[in-house]
Amino acid sequence: MIRTHGNPNHPSNCFGCRILTVNLHQDRFQPHFNHAVGKAVTNRREYLDELKRASDKQSETTGIDADYQPVDLNDRRPDG
Repeated sequence: MIRTHGNPNHPSNCFGCRILTVNLHQDRFQPHFNHAVGKAVTNRREYLDELKRASDKQSETTGIDADYQPVDLNDRRPDG
C-alpha cells in the first residue's frame, strides 16, 4: 500500500496524505503460443526472456542488431 500523495508541505490534517491506496492492477498476460518466439509462453517473464533469445538469435544470424520488444495491441491508437 502507498500513500495517496504524502506531500510533506501539506498540512498535518490533509486527508489525502493520511489515506493509503492499494494497487489492484492485475497482469493481463495470458498464456499463449507466440509466433514471434515460435513457442508457447506461460507468463510475462518467460515471454520477455524468449523475446531476448529470439533477438539474439536474429542478430547472430543476420549480423544486424535486433531488439524485439513486446507490443500490447490494447495500446494501439484508434486511428491506426
